[in-house]
Amino acid sequence: MGLWISAPMLLAITIVGLITSILQALTQIQEQTVGFVVKVATTLLCLWLLGPWMLHRLSDNLQRVLLALGQ
Repeated sequence: MGLWISAPMLLAITIVGLITSILQALTQIQEQTVGFVVKVATTLLCLWLLGPWMLHRLSDNLQRVLLALGQ
């Protein structure tokens, strides 16, 4: 369940990090904070967009686990 929920965000961060690294290599800008800020912004954007979906999946899973414990 953890992999299913975190996979879209990790994939987006990986793609953005790769694109940022390529652009930094092409422009010869070797500032480490640029990549960090872009990854943090991507993380916040993904949490804002995917947060409700992630919370829904987690709550459904918790409900199934609690129902299974009650049986």
